Amino acid sequence: MLFSKKLLSKAAILLAAGILSLNYSSAACADGGVLTERQAVTADALASRCSAEAAVLYEANTESFILECESEKSVSMGHFAKLMTVYLTAEKINSGELTLEDTIKASQKANSQTGTVIWLDAGEEIPVSELLKSVIIGNANDGCVALAEGICGDEKSYVEAANSAAVSLDLKATHFEDITGMNKNSVTCAKDIAKLCGKLLEYDFLQEYFVTWIDEVRGGKTQLVNTNRLIKSYNGIRGMKACASDVNGNCLAAAANRNGMDMIAVIIQSETMDTRFSEGRDFLDYGFNSFELYKPEISKEITKSVQVKNGEYSDVGVAAGKIPLMLIPKGSSSNVSQSFERKEYLTAPVKKGEKVGLVRYVNADGVLFETDLYAKNDVDKMSWGIALKRLLLNLLKLG
Repeated sequence: MLFSKKLLSKAAILLAAGILSLNYSSAACADGGVLTERQAVTADALASRCSAEAAVLYEANTESFILECESEKSVSMGHFAKLMTVYLTAEKINSGELTLEDTIKASQKANSQTGTVIWLDAGEEIPVSELLKSVIIGNANDGCVALAEGICGDEKSYVEAANSAAVSLDLKATHFEDITGMNKNSVTCAKDIAKLCGKLLEYDFLQEYFVTWIDEVRGGKTQLVNTNRLIKSYNGIRGMKACASDVNGNCLAAAANRNGMDMIAVIIQSETMDTRFSEGRDFLDYGFNSFELYKPEISKEITKSVQVKNGEYSDVGVAAGKIPLMLIPKGSSSNVSQSFERKEYLTAPVKKGEKVGLVRYVNADGVLFETDLYAKNDVDKMSWGIALKRLLLNLLKLG
């Protein structure tokens, strides 16, 4: 790998941060050093010692932003652009339009790339699997161009596809003007990078590439070394990308899984190559040490049948809307309470999906989540025939 030797000066940033979907407070980044592994990690400590220009901690399963520091600030994309190339390639493979074994012919444009490269020759045919390796492990500009052209045809078509994907993934600050991200008008933000990394975690076949330390391509002609040192040392690491360049400094996107949580730390323009890893590690540690996933169970009392007046059936079953996983402070599940409202009865006709109530989950900070209760089936209005049959049955019971 080739890296820029340019180091950015310390950033002094003071900004309030917190979980977007929950009401937990934290502070923001400010000028200072980093925590050691032996120190107790708190949100305020992380904030006060973070040297990054922008940073974020994100839990992908619940789409929760836990810590934010200038998370929506527009920054040059740099090598992070390659994550989109990987995503678009994964989509093609997932849909069956492309396989890892397919080969792509490198163009003259791919051959002309500078910076970090695997020295592709114009006209050289190389498997998709090796191009993915070159992009994920090696940040190779020529491999990235070859792969992008291979899946989209040319740079213009790729840029259109990348920008379309950014919209569909709700990456609001992300815009592409080129393939490799070196164009100054190719921009993104820490929050968008975290979201994109979260999507990449859904493609299991990419996992091997993201956690590979050393590999080779082109029949052994080119060796790849992953610059994300956390893949060798962090428990539960799932990879992502470490990079450095003149356009966006020292950066890291690191994902790890523990106890069902997928924590993603994004560090942009950290003070040095080393601090991006220590800060990323501390962000991840904070997430795993401070939070847990929680999914409440719906009680039978909430979903018991509701009486139906003047219906062909006397009652109807009740179901709740989808209850998602929730991210809560570790050890606080006992403080989550459940409350609900239900109609005492319904009058026929009743339509499947008709709202019959509401269930909500709250803790000390307020409402965590709420969802509707609804009728599980249609219940038509009672006909004369059904009414007569019920009357006869009741008379027989009395007899």
